[in-house]
Amino acid sequence: MGKEFVVSVPHQLSEDEALRRIKLLVADLKSRYGGQVNDVTEQWHDNRCEFSLKMKMFKIAGSILVQGSAVEIRGKMPPGTGRFEGRAKSLIENGAKNLLA
Repeated sequence: MGKEFVVSVPHQLSEDEALRRIKLLVADLKSRYGGQVNDVTEQWHDNRCEFSLKMKMFKIAGSILVQGSAVEIRGKMPPGTGRFEGRAKSLIENGAKNLLA
């Protein structure tokens, strides 16, 4: 079983604007880190998204919940990704912070 991570990014946007911007997160990650991030899938249902992506050779899956004052990103890293866990979480967190600033 993989290790779970949670990233909560506060914002001062309307929920609709935060949702519009966070939908750009996956595209932003792919454009910035195209050589490291691929096989991306995302399914949106209102303000919640189920996603998966590959970073290097590891698959990360999780969910994004956009709320009025924060965006919560939950994910699960596969076993054996110890040294990559911090990097993956950091890329996702920084991408979300930049989009919601």
